[in-house]
Amino acid sequence: MSPRASIIMRTQNRPLLLKRALASVCAQSFADFELIVVNDAGEPAPVEACVAAVPESLRSKIQIIHREQATGMEAASNAALAQATGDYVAIHDDDDTWHPDFLRTCVDFLDAHSDHVAVAVRCDVIREKIDDDGTITELEREVLDADRSYWTLIDTLVASYSPPIAQLVRRDIAVQMDGWNESMKTQGDWEFSVRLLAQGPAGFIDGESLAYWHHRKDTQGAMGNSIFLASDDHVRANLLARDRYLREQINRADNGHSTSLFGEVLQVAEYYKRLSNQLQQQIDSLHAAIYASHLDTKNDVEALNAKMDAATEKIANLESNVSSLVQALQAERKLGD
Repeated sequence: MSPRASIIMRTQNRPLLLKRALASVCAQSFADFELIVVNDAGEPAPVEACVAAVPESLRSKIQIIHREQATGMEAASNAALAQATGDYVAIHDDDDTWHPDFLRTCVDFLDAHSDHVAVAVRCDVIREKIDDDGTITELEREVLDADRSYWTLIDTLVASYSPPIAQLVRRDIAVQMDGWNESMKTQGDWEFSVRLLAQGPAGFIDGESLAYWHHRKDTQGAMGNSIFLASDDHVRANLLARDRYLREQINRADNGHSTSLFGEVLQVAEYYKRLSNQLQQQIDSLHAAIYASHLDTKNDVEALNAKMDAATEKIANLESNVSSLVQALQAERKLGD
């Protein structure tokens, strides 16, 4: 009998983090899952050792795919998706973690909402560092986009507000979409989310954070995060993906549709221009307010300095008068003697 959930864990030469990720999965209160670990051309032995250390009762749920060539995270995801058999699929990368009730909560939601293609949960961003001795220290954590309580296509078109660790997706939908775009070396998870949310609505489970997205901004090499180590590549890939979709739509359409689409593009560009102008006006207004406040503060300080100078002068005069009075009293005493 097939498991309810398939978990895809992408890893490459990070056994320290892989151990933590495996522990996160093994701690799930929902046990009807399979775990597919994709070793993306990393050293096989450490991966095998990490899996061998998993409790024996859970080891049978785990299969390992050793890829001979590192062709990217999206290709690794598709390799696992091809072997997945669960109703739902989740991406649990080797450097992230879950709350023990993540799977149970998400599976219950999708079971109860058959029209939803996926669900996301509230997620914490955990900033951490890794010392030379392998000690992982949490520096701080905060709720990701705390004011956002939904996961929609319209927002995801702008940016990715829900990382893979916070999502559970219907596997049949992911398969119908042909999985992840292997031509994208970065931003593939965002592009997948855009196509996913175009298939149908997605839920969002608010409340306590059930997913933990770990960041190591200052960590270099294999243990670092690509969003920091290759930030320029992420920006470029995002723009190229948008450009590609727009170009494909224009070239695929007939003249009438192409003109209509071009008009829509111009409309979007116009709104972008207006928003940019409004933003610039707000920035200019803020600068003016800061400058005015600076002038007011300067005037207040100058007035205060003038008062202090006047008070200092009065004190000096008072001290002079007291000194004169003391001298007069001393002179009278001498005359009396």
